[in-house]
Amino acid sequence: MIDCTNKFAIHWQTHIIKLSEKLNYDYYLLTSIDVPWKKDDLRDRPYDREKMFSYFKETLDNNNKPYSIIKGSIDERLRNSIKILNNLWLQFIKFVSSLKGC
Repeated sequence: MIDCTNKFAIHWQTHIIKLSEKLNYDYYLLTSIDVPWKKDDLRDRPYDREKMFSYFKETLDNNNKPYSIIKGSIDERLRNSIKILNNLWLQFIKFVSSLKGC
């Protein structure tokens, strides 16, 4: 679990957990921490990367959510993500095609 030491962090952690319980995605792409950290509007914990990654992975595992871990350079991540999504799309097409015979 994420360590929250102030009311603001606890509020947002609670909010995020409640929101995540309402959202249900078919598949998740979990990005690894194998690239250098770069600050942006979403990343705020340069020293907690392993902890955050472990938390997200553990949450997916505990909730039996299907996912792939995306690793490598930015280009490798993009190629691997596209490959995974294409495979999922093909699985969906095969499933839909199998229903036509029902």
